[in-house]
Amino acid sequence: MVIMSGTATVLQQFVGGLKSRNEDTRAKSAKDLQHYVTTELRELSQDEATT
Repeated sequence: MVIMSGTATVLQQFVGGLKSRNEDTRAKSAKDLQHYVTTELRELSQDEATT
């Protein structure tokens, strides 16, 4: 599996937020990550349906 550099950068930002000592920052990062994953899975499912 190859991860594009843009995706890797986005994931690094999520990881940084999740490692934060600030509870609000961690919570926001977790929610943003959940949204990102849900969106990406939706796009993958659409791509698979058209292939």
